[in-house]
Amino acid sequence: MSYRERWLSGLVVLSALASSPAPARADAKPKVEGARTEAKARADGARADVKAKDDGEREGAKAAARALPLAVPGLRWGMTRTQLEDCVDRKIEADSLEARKRATSTPARRNFEAQLAAQKAAFRRSYLELSEGPDGFDTSPLAGEFSKGNGEALMRLPSAAGGRIWFFLIGDRLWKTYEEVPQAAGAAKGAALDEAIARVRASAGGRAPKVLPAAPAKGRPAPVHEWDDASTHVRLWDPGAGFVALVHEERAMLARLPEIRKKVARAPAPVDEGLSPAVAAALKGGGSSGGEKKSGGSGGGEKKGGGEKKGGARPKP
Repeated sequence: MSYRERWLSGLVVLSALASSPAPARADAKPKVEGARTEAKARADGARADVKAKDDGEREGAKAAARALPLAVPGLRWGMTRTQLEDCVDRKIEADSLEARKRATSTPARRNFEAQLAAQKAAFRRSYLELSEGPDGFDTSPLAGEFSKGNGEALMRLPSAAGGRIWFFLIGDRLWKTYEEVPQAAGAAKGAALDEAIARVRASAGGRAPKVLPAAPAKGRPAPVHEWDDASTHVRLWDPGAGFVALVHEERAMLARLPEIRKKVARAPAPVDEGLSPAVAAALKGGGSSGGEKKSGGSGGGEKKGGGEKKGGARPKP
């Protein structure tokens, strides 16, 4: 090989060495683009997580806002009898504000305060322990809403509309209310039920109820409308007693009823399997079950050989 050929060959080698970094730079470009894409994906994911959290918090707030209101403002499940009495005292006072304003003279104010105290005392005297034995409750519209001899009790409060609110306790803790929504005089048949459905539906954020059709053979003589929130189960129906029944129940207690209601003196009424599972299980665990009747006593009679129940005379259902 001549000197000139060797010189040209060297130039070729130098040229190759000088151009060798170019592929490296070409390879780096995709890597940079990949890193940018990955960083963008991470940022998008973080934003999506924040949005999901915010959406979840908003949905939680909406759910809390849609919590079904109970029969009396300030009422809450699990409150003691004393706390319930204090809550009802506040309701009685709130319902009497207009009457208080009209009591302008000293004698009128004294009379008003006496009536207020009498209402509060009457509620406290309504306390009734549901001990074993037949009584009028066994054949009343309340039948099936309680059991006897299992530490249950009830109290009642007349409502301003002319009905009553029944408060049910287990172990001195509130777990259920039963409102009587009276049919207004002269109103069309079914008007009270329609108004009660509209009232509960509005409080549930417009949510329609689950409607169970009437099935007398299953122990459901009238259609039942049901709603649920996180802590409360609601039932609404017309028992055919001149009022609509609106029941609020603590869902946690409903689930525990079968283990609490150990005493069932007689076979319970047929249970409607279309009801919510917790309600059906509760009814199977013992409804309005009195003890065995003695000497052919009828419902509403006094217990043989017994005196008054704790909390005063047994109220009429």
